[in-house]
Amino acid sequence: MSISIVWAVAVIALSQLRLVEEQKETEKIKQAFDLLKQETSYSELLKDISILSNSSDPVEDALKQSMQKIQEFTGWPVGHIYIMNTDQDMIRSSKIWIFEDWEQFAEFKKLTEKTDFRPGVGLPGRVLTNKNVSWIKDIEKDKNFPRAPIALKNGLRSGFALPILIGRKIVAVMEFYSKELFEENPKLIEFAETLGFLLGRPFERDHAGLRKEEYENHLRRLYSRMKAVREEEETEGSRERSADNINEELR
Repeated sequence: MSISIVWAVAVIALSQLRLVEEQKETEKIKQAFDLLKQETSYSELLKDISILSNSSDPVEDALKQSMQKIQEFTGWPVGHIYIMNTDQDMIRSSKIWIFEDWEQFAEFKKLTEKTDFRPGVGLPGRVLTNKNVSWIKDIEKDKNFPRAPIALKNGLRSGFALPILIGRKIVAVMEFYSKELFEENPKLIEFAETLGFLLGRPFERDHAGLRKEEYENHLRRLYSRMKAVREEEETEGSRERSADNINEELR
């Protein structure tokens, strides 16, 4: 009787051990699958951005479409582009945005478009200083985010920004914001740095063959053109109208 009980306990213990091992294997398989899925998603986004960056589309079109792709990938509802003002060593809003909800973030949009950033000031300014991706986990606790009151009022909690580069020269900054708190994502940060160099290609192609003084003037004209695209879209009352539909009349 005692021996039978011992054997029964042993069998049950072995069964539970096998179950635990099977669960571990299942978890490992799931983790491997999730990692593969993530890597595939990053690869697909990289391919999409590469195609846009190497297309013959105007700079503003390539940037807007790329920003849309990044927003869809991250799920962050607000995307915006700044253009470098080389005369004054600052960046200014291009007035080109991607929004999940235009009305919800209207105040943040208005404030951003009238705020210029110098190196070191705010999220865009940190990117100018460090020349790499900058991340804010909690806008409410960040001591260097001048737009915090309006951002929080409009429901924004986390943000990150990446430099758009030609070599080591910043020509633009792209920023994104989330309604949820997000810890720094090392994989996304590393990936965004790669995107920054890719997105510099439309600028590089646009500026090819220009002397330094011509390049500065061209960058100023590009800023005005991008601003005009945004203002034209708002005037027409169709925020879904793409920049390429009106590009010819602005060039």
